[in-house]
Amino acid sequence: MTNIQTFNFNQSDIRFVGTPDKPEWVASDIISVLYPQADKRNRSNHLSKIPKDWKGHKKIMTLGGNQEMTTVFEPGLYHLITRSNSELAIPFQKWVFEEVLPSIRKTGSYQTEQSSLNTELLNRMHIAQAASEAIRTSLTNAGISIPLVEGCCLSGIAKTVPELQPQLMEAHRLLAATNTVSTVYHSPTDIGKLVGDRLGIKVSGQKVNKVLSQMGWQYTNPNKISKTEPSYLPSKLGIPRSSNTLASGNGGDNTTYQLGVR
Repeated sequence: MTNIQTFNFNQSDIRFVGTPDKPEWVASDIISVLYPQADKRNRSNHLSKIPKDWKGHKKIMTLGGNQEMTTVFEPGLYHLITRSNSELAIPFQKWVFEEVLPSIRKTGSYQTEQSSLNTELLNRMHIAQAASEAIRTSLTNAGISIPLVEGCCLSGIAKTVPELQPQLMEAHRLLAATNTVSTVYHSPTDIGKLVGDRLGIKVSGQKVNKVLSQMGWQYTNPNKISKTEPSYLPSKLGIPRSSNTLASGNGGDNTTYQLGVR
C-alpha cells in the first residue's frame, strides 16, 4: 500500500508518494499546477518528454479505487518546472525546494492543518478499500448474490468514510432498483399479511419467522452484527424456496436485507 501525503499549493492537491531519501510525486498533480491549460493529450506529451529514469509508476488510492499512476522523482519534477511558462512555476519551485523538501528530509513529512486532514481521509479510504475487498471475497465465495455483496461493501465504506455518503446513497438506490428477479418472493411480514387477510386474523412477521424456523426453512443468523444484516439465513431445505432480498431503507442511506420466501 502506497504511503501518501497530500499537500496543498494554490488550492491544488499535490500527492507526495515518496520518502525523504527518494522524493516522488503524482505526475498529473504537478502538471495540473504547472500546465493548467493542458488537455489530456498535451499532458501525455509532457510526461513522454521526461527521461525514463526520472519517473515511475505506483498504485494510488482514489475515489474510484486503486489506480496505477505515473509519478516523477526529483529530477523529473525539476524538468517539469523549468519548462513551464506558468506564472506559478517560480512560486511553486520555491515552495517545493525551500519548504516542502527541507521539511520532509528533516522530519519525514510536511504538515499543515489541511494536509493532515487530507492524509487522514486517504488513510480511511485505504482501510475502507481493504475491508471492501475482504468482504467481497468472503461473501462471493459463500455464494451470496452480487447485489448483496456490493451492498455490504457500500455500507462498510459509508461507515468508514462518511464524506462519501451522498455518492453512496445514489449507488444504494441503483442497486435496489436493479435487484430484480423473475420469481416473486414475499417477506415474512408480507406472508403474515396475506395469511391474516385470508383467515381474518392478525399474523405478524415475527410469527411467520418462528414458523419458518420450526419448518426448518431458516435459522437465526449467528453472525449478525448490525441491523442492516439479515436476522435469518436460509437452511439447505429453505435455499430452493427463498432468497435474500436487497432493499433501501431510511431514505436510501442504508442497505437492508431480509429473507424472502416464494
